Amino acid sequence: MIDARTGSRVAVLDTGEGTTDKPNGLGGVKLVRDGAKRIVAAFAGDLYGNLWKFDLSSPTASEWGVAFGGNPLFQAANSKGEPEPITAAPNVTRHPLGGLMVLAGSGKLFEREDSDNQSERTLYGVWDKVKVGASSAKSDDRVTDNDLLVTQTIERLTIGDASGNYFGLSNNGVDYGAGDDAKKRGWRIRMNIALGQRLIYEPQLHSGRVIFDTMVPGGTATGCTATEPRGYLFVLDPFTGAPGRDGPTFDTSGDGYITAADNAAAVITSHGSIGDKAIVGVPDAGSSSQVRVEGAGTSELVQLGKTPIGRQWRQIATPPAY
Repeated sequence: MIDARTGSRVAVLDTGEGTTDKPNGLGGVKLVRDGAKRIVAAFAGDLYGNLWKFDLSSPTASEWGVAFGGNPLFQAANSKGEPEPITAAPNVTRHPLGGLMVLAGSGKLFEREDSDNQSERTLYGVWDKVKVGASSAKSDDRVTDNDLLVTQTIERLTIGDASGNYFGLSNNGVDYGAGDDAKKRGWRIRMNIALGQRLIYEPQLHSGRVIFDTMVPGGTATGCTATEPRGYLFVLDPFTGAPGRDGPTFDTSGDGYITAADNAAAVITSHGSIGDKAIVGVPDAGSSSQVRVEGAGTSELVQLGKTPIGRQWRQIATPPAY
């Protein structure tokens, strides 16, 4: 960690994972701020599937370190038990029972052989129960059993005469109890719509929903026929990984509006565009949570949830001299 003003080193936080023969590396980093906007933690995945939390809650930099006694919050593994690399930055939202819901997905696409890798990858929502801004020193607070995550499954939908454009999800409950007696610590979705499906972009949070923009890289198929890359957009409840709403999410009828005539089961849509997407509000839509997800060659109308309303305060201090 570097002081942005001086370039001097502030701290080095080493996970201890990786060797010269089997090197490791962190993916994108998500910072966590408390109500006063102070940075108190950070989350990042690595190439071994570890989802790390870095405890920055102390005002003294020498006391910063890898949370949970130097252990990861969670380790991602596919249904074969193989570690899944996490390269996209996670995202976080406050959990109703305290702590944070950490939203992440596995996959990478920066080495030559990555585009041909068809190993199963997964989307995750993992509950970090530690109060925001509190110390994360106890190793007992991490998730060590993957069975503590509820699995939501993907269903291919046929709408009209077309199949493969939209997909649904199961709506299995996630029992968080009253917090201390929680039977589950989150959810997961195995990405099995297409071989090679993965997440390489940070999940986005908007109006009470989480948006995962997953992708399948293009390549050369049998007979030297080029295959185009494809994207699959998931719009989910961040706490359950389930649809999370009763009404429709997408304009499945294609009439330019989201109405009761659209298929309410569809929460995943296929599109022919990959790359970062922007969430753009829809003027005069009659709902502040109706948006367009815009990307190169893609404009998808999406109905999200309600925007949570909260208050924060921040002390205005004299800025430092430069």
